[in-house]
Amino acid sequence: MQKNRLTEQIRCSKVVISLAGMYVTYGHSDWLQFEVKTARSLDIPIVVVTPWGSMGIARFLEDNADEIVAYPQKGDASGIVEAIHRVNNIDTHRSGTRNA
Repeated sequence: MQKNRLTEQIRCSKVVISLAGMYVTYGHSDWLQFEVKTARSLDIPIVVVTPWGSMGIARFLEDNADEIVAYPQKGDASGIVEAIHRVNNIDTHRSGTRNA
C-alpha cells in the first residue's frame, strides 16, 4: 500500500529531488531504487542534491540523475531552483513561464 501511495505522489510531481549525502552507503536501498525507478518509468526528471560536506554520491543516483547540484554551505538554494527549472524546461529569465 505504501508503494502505491508513493507512486501516486511521484506521478503528480514535476521533479523528484534526492539528497545524495544520505545514500552514499545506502545507495541501493529498496526505497531509493523504487523511487528512482518509478520516476524514470513515468518520465519524471530527477535532481540529486549533494549537501555541503557530502562525502560522495551513490552510483545508482549518479547514473539516474538528470541534474546533480551542490547545496552550498551558506544555504543558497538558487542552484537547486535553477536545476528544477532546467529539467522542466522553464525559462528563468521570463518570470517562470515555460519555453515554447
